[in-house]
Amino acid sequence: MPREKRLLDENWRYAQSSRVNQPAEYIAFLKTEARFKGCGLDDLPKHAVLLHDAEAQEQIVRLGYAVEDYRFVETGTTDPNVFWVIHGKSGDPDFVLNRGLPGAGGVATQAAELGALGIGSMVHIGTCGLVGDTVETGSVVVSHGSFKDAGATMLSPNAADCSDPVARPDSDLTAVIEAKCTVAGLPHNVATGYTIPIYYFQPAGLIYDLITGEAFPAGPPVGYFEMEQASFFQTCMLMGKRAASMVIGSDRYRLVDGTLTHVFENDVDQDAAKLAMIRAALAAFKDL
Repeated sequence: MPREKRLLDENWRYAQSSRVNQPAEYIAFLKTEARFKGCGLDDLPKHAVLLHDAEAQEQIVRLGYAVEDYRFVETGTTDPNVFWVIHGKSGDPDFVLNRGLPGAGGVATQAAELGALGIGSMVHIGTCGLVGDTVETGSVVVSHGSFKDAGATMLSPNAADCSDPVARPDSDLTAVIEAKCTVAGLPHNVATGYTIPIYYFQPAGLIYDLITGEAFPAGPPVGYFEMEQASFFQTCMLMGKRAASMVIGSDRYRLVDGTLTHVFENDVDQDAAKLAMIRAALAAFKDL
């Protein structure tokens, strides 16, 4: 049995179980609340961007939208889940911009609720830690998959999926996004990531093994790591929704003379990169 599967054995054990607590149940409950009766959660656009940005509304302004072009919806009660329903213009489709919540619990909940609201295509946009020198500084990473964390293993619904340590995006949506990045002249790489559940106090041994390839000797090589992709991909797959992800490097880990180093990518304009990724996602949505 592969090493990475043994490490998560308790999570794999129950992956093929039947599923309880369906997101549609919660959405049906929300629609009974006074604030949503008769409006608010019906007839939403078919496309969504999950944007990990503390100032997500600023990106809406940078896209050229005015206050009358969108409305704000807050569904969270325990956690601050918020999104904007945006009426597209200049040829862009209507879409939802959901401010991302970190980690498997956050993104899996958001994606499941968006899917239950009728959204069929979702693009996750955020930042990542770069592993080695596979990805150039300032280059957008279009994900071809991410090694599963514990959350993603629980979301693997059948024997074939359980045996695959990599969670994968929708191939058609991903291919269209790659093409739109090329047309826009947006520097980008394709790579496979590793979904890690923590940001601080990361195990140096793990990072070392990701760089050298010892963590997953059968491949594919890991070019970056981040906190949401695997569970996001698996949730959308379970619900029959299209999913893709783009990230920009915020920091980088290297081996220098055998010593693990960590530096922040200070020369990268993350706001500009995120805006470019949103535009690429909107261009891809038009072709779906």
